[in-house]
Amino acid sequence: MDAVSAIFTQLGADASVICQFAVVIILFLLTKFVFLNRLQSVIETREAKTSKLEGSADSQFLKAEEVQKTYQEKIEKAYKEAQLYSSQKKNEVIKERDKLVKETEKEVTLFIEKSRHENVKELNERKVSLFNEADSLASSLVDKMIH
Repeated sequence: MDAVSAIFTQLGADASVICQFAVVIILFLLTKFVFLNRLQSVIETREAKTSKLEGSADSQFLKAEEVQKTYQEKIEKAYKEAQLYSSQKKNEVIKERDKLVKETEKEVTLFIEKSRHENVKELNERKVSLFNEADSLASSLVDKMIH
């Protein structure tokens, strides 16, 4: 023990070192109970909330991906429905146009037939009148030649 006291004496420590050591221990314990325990609980709470937020963020991310997939499926379904609707309307319009073309074609054919019959009738009338005129001219020519 003499060696320890000699070392303390060389360091300039005296009997007040024990009191100072006791004061430091008391201050440490007081600080630990008042400040350090409270600080430790705050740090643990913060860490728990942070890890909870990370877990919550992961779950929110998964929910967002699910919602994205759902909306993507809805968009694809709507696109297919729009394509189907568009093709149906296109087919309906084509059928209506074909029907209209056929009706117009019938009308044009009837008009052409009617016009052709009228033209044939008119040509036959002119032919008859020309033959009659030719006969009368031939008769008058024969009469003139004979007389």
